[in-house]
Parts: sequence; structure tokens; C-alpha cells
Amino acid sequence: MKLTIVLIFESLMAQIYFSEVMFVLDGSDSPNEFIEIYNASDVDFEIESLKIADKFSIDDLSTDAINPVIKPQSYALIVEGDYNGFYDNSIPEDVIILGVDDASIGNGLSKSDSLFLIQNNDTLSILGWDGDHHPSGYSLERISFESDFDEVWTTSIDSLGTPGKLNSVHLQMIDIAVDSVFHSPEFPEPFENINLFVHLSNQGISPSNGLLHIDDFVSLDFNINSQSTTVIEIQISGYDSGVNNIQISIIVEDDFNKSNDSLWHEIRIPYEFGKLIINEIMVDPLTEESEWIELYNPTPESIPLWGWVINDIESIQIDDGMPETIILSNSYIVISKDEMGFHTYSQFPTLNNTGDNIYLFDPTGKVINHVEYDRNWGGGDGYSMERVSPYLDANLRSNWGTSIHELGSTPLMKNSLFASVEASISQVSITPIPFTPNGDGIGDVCTIVYKLPFSQGFMDAIIFDVTGRRITELSINESVAKTGLLSWDGKNQHGNSVKTGQYLLHLEVKNVYNQSTWETIERIIVMK
Repeated sequence: MKLTIVLIFESLMAQIYFSEVMFVLDGSDSPNEFIEIYNASDVDFEIESLKIADKFSIDDLSTDAINPVIKPQSYALIVEGDYNGFYDNSIPEDVIILGVDDASIGNGLSKSDSLFLIQNNDTLSILGWDGDHHPSGYSLERISFESDFDEVWTTSIDSLGTPGKLNSVHLQMIDIAVDSVFHSPEFPEPFENINLFVHLSNQGISPSNGLLHIDDFVSLDFNINSQSTTVIEIQISGYDSGVNNIQISIIVEDDFNKSNDSLWHEIRIPYEFGKLIINEIMVDPLTEESEWIELYNPTPESIPLWGWVINDIESIQIDDGMPETIILSNSYIVISKDEMGFHTYSQFPTLNNTGDNIYLFDPTGKVINHVEYDRNWGGGDGYSMERVSPYLDANLRSNWGTSIHELGSTPLMKNSLFASVEASISQVSITPIPFTPNGDGIGDVCTIVYKLPFSQGFMDAIIFDVTGRRITELSINESVAKTGLLSWDGKNQHGNSVKTGQYLLHLEVKNVYNQSTWETIERIIVMK
């Protein structure tokens, strides 16, 4: 509500100010009109001989206070003679209450009026207003004590005013605030240029300038008018994958409220696909145990897991991320819904024993790893499903199998089926040599990693003994991609363990596109 202030004069020597006036309340003759005055000096103000007047009458002021002074930077209230205690529960105890010598203040406060604060024939303060459209029950409050202009007065925000307390509209000359920040693009790539938009507001009554800082290494001058807002655009860069928290702050000389001078802003930058991998899955634990998923970090740097999400559908809420923890380089972490000695994640999905999808999302919602398994991939009855190689496709059936560890799983350890040879090293790699399928949990499975000279083909993979007798078939006319793996458990086509000795693997692959053929024969040694 805009009022017309017709006259304002303040004695700088006295430093006693009118600070609030309640001149219109419900009812034709309310006994609860009040005037608030403020001692802005650094010394006590003696109230002896203090008077209040309007254009028609003058009242002596008195108090029952034991120490009749207004303390420095403190308020006093002038109330009517028939005041009924309406504000008593909200007035601070240390506020001096001053009464007039009759029922009303002056000739009774009206919507258009003038007030004079007088002591020993000196007029300390004068205030006049024209408030014909002023709402009932709202006081007229002073915004600041730093200026004598009309604009320092306005309608209170709080119904019934703020008698004896800081005005609801109180502002200082200078109060610049960092209101909000947003950036574009929403999820920038690592080290990409980012446009940062900083919203500032001047909540004071004086134009001002200052310095805007971003993380203490980007600075920019700004100017902002009183009671206005501005948006400053800055281009920043140099942020890597993950959740980056940056601090936006301002430095403004004589700023009154330092609490709104800074805020933290979050920039989430996606990771590369495969930065973390799903390495082991327990979908059918023993009774009283929980399902869990093991993640592996194959990179040379640590990765914070705050904000990462595991789900069994390709849809997430970013804020449903995992708790703040770090997975070190070349290390493992196990995630479960229940504690069970692992990291708990309340949004852990229920995994179907017959088959399901597992998606691993980074803090931007990007899929970093995905496994779509079925019941034939392994695991069950307390045994986990292990990934053979972190370097090959997570959705290759041959890249997964049942754990052969004596405990049925290898949480936080290298998988019992682990193949350490990367497919890109050679066309065919076989580990271990020799392999020992004796059930002791060490070297019980032979892993064959291959890399084809073309992108797609149909593979026959057959094991022979040294006499040329067919022992078993690992693949017959199976569609395969450029890289993949096979495994052999040391058993023949009838399910019986083979004897110790040397065996031959014959690989033959026909190119899907031109029917050319690639083949090789590799040696496998079995020992007990």
C-alpha cells in the first residue's frame, strides 16, 4: 500500500525517530492505537518532559518503568490512556511503555494526520501522512533509519504491526542477496563451457555495486539499483564428471545482511559408459539373507557414489541416489537393501530369479552399465552370478556364470570366474593354462576370450582330444559379435569329467556379410 508522506523531519542531534504508527484499527474508537519511537544513538535517552502532539492538542508522556530511559538501539511505545493490553503478549519485556495524559493520543489519530515529538520546547521529530486507502489493522512502518526521504515509510507486512520489535519492512541502505542460480546445459559434458546465470536482488534502499565470485577464481563487477533485481551471466569451465558443488558469493561494502551473500550450486556432469560396471549379482540368496549387487571400478581414479542409482527399469528419480560413499580405483562395493555388512540403499530393486534388467545410472540419469540376465546365466540357491571379464559386453551370455567359490559368491573380492586377459590383446586367449577342473574352487573353469577380424559371424567351437575325437561342443552356428568369450568346465558332451591331458579347441567363424571364414586351433591343457 503506497502512502503519501506529507512531511518528514528528523533531528540528527537527538537521533530519536518515529519508527511505526498504528492509526487505523477496526472499530470507530479503538483503544489500541500506538506510536513506536526508536533511539538510534549510542547513549541512553532520558524521557523526562517528553511530549507527543498532533495539530490540535499536546499530551505529556509518563511511564511506570523503574529506569525511565530508552536504551541505545531500543524502542519505546506510546499508547492511549484507555489502552486495554491488546499487545502485551507480543511486546518484548524490555520495551518502555509511555502513556498519554488522557484517553487519546493528541486529538485521536486519523487516516490523515501529523505528529510531533517534543522535549523541553524542542521538536525532535515530525511525521505527517495521508492514508485514505490504508488497510485497517496494518501499521505504517519505517523501512530504514539511514534516510529522511518519503520512500522510507510503507505499510507493514505483518497484520497488527510490530510494536516494540524490528519492523516487518525493515531494510538497510545496502542489502544485496544472491537469490538463485541456474546453468545451461543442464548436464554438460566433462570440461565443457557452462553458462551460469546468477540472480541478484538489492533489498536495500540505496543503489550499490560489488564483486561476484565463483569458487574464488572467477570475479566480476556488478551494479544494481535499489529494490530491483538483475541476472549476471558468466561462462565457466573445467569441471569433470560427477557432482560438482560450486560456491557463488558476493562482496559488497557495508552490506547489512551477510547471511544472504552466498549460496552453493550443484552441477552434475555425466560419466562415460562403463565407468563403473555391474560385476556380480546375488538374485537368489539363502533364507534370511538379502539380494545384492557388486559394482567394480576399473578406472585409475576414485568415484564418489552419491547420486548414483540402481534400478530394474530404465526410469529413475535422480534424487533417489545412493548414500555418499566412494569406490576406490580397481575396487569393489556391494549394494543391498538391508545392511548385511554391505552398503544399504533403500531404493534397491527386487530382482527376479527368472530374469530381469539391472540399470546403473550416474547422477545425471545416464545409463553407465546395463545387464539383462535370465535364469540360464547362472546363480541360484545361494550362489551368485559372476561376470567373467570386465572388458567384454555385460550382456554376453558367455560373460556370466555361477560362482565356483566354496562360499558360493565373492563379494568385495575378485570373481572366481575372473578372466584377466583383455580381448584386444590377441585373437584368442585361454586362461588359466593349465586349468584344473577338480572342484577346489581354483582354476575350475577354462575361459576362452576371442576377437574376430570382422564385426559379426556364426561360430562353431568344438573341443577335440589329440586323436581327433569330438569331446564337446561349446558353440554350434551361434551368432557372435566381434569380441566375446566361451568357457569350458572340463566335461564332455555326456557331462563326465575328462582325463588329464592335452585337448584342442577348433574355432570356425563365418562372416555374416561375405561368407568368408576365419578359423584357428588352440591348445588346452587339463590337469587334476
